[in-house]
Amino acid sequence: MSAALLLAAALTAPVRGQESVVPKNIEAAFAEKYPKADDVSWEELDEVYIASFLDGDYYCDAYFDKAGNWMETSTIIDEADLPEAVVAGVKAKYPALDYFTSIVQSERPEGRLYYLGFERGYDYITVTVDAAGTIQDEIVESFDGND
Repeated sequence: MSAALLLAAALTAPVRGQESVVPKNIEAAFAEKYPKADDVSWEELDEVYIASFLDGDYYCDAYFDKAGNWMETSTIIDEADLPEAVVAGVKAKYPALDYFTSIVQSERPEGRLYYLGFERGYDYITVTVDAAGTIQDEIVESFDGND
């Protein structure tokens, strides 16, 4: 999934898709992984089932394939919850950065990534950072200030 698509999916509530009946194997996999989830709603989108829910104070989207395998969970988090290494990695490249306008934590079977958005002049920048603080990807979108 590209960073922009993930960020858009995480920030769009509810996810646009077809409301569906969730197969029992997927419901069971979700309940096992997130037994304390609250306010759960489901969508089916392109052969993937997406559970949108609250986990404590955080809004999350968990993605499962049709076999019931967990694929990813995206969570909108606060800047205070970012690991210090992640903040340090981004600020090493952007030392004048004051704050992030969007923060999404992506947990996957292969590890955790962070998608951080911020503005610099007339650019909106989204960086993908691993848990060690290494920037994996960067997307720059420019606007002319009249948007």
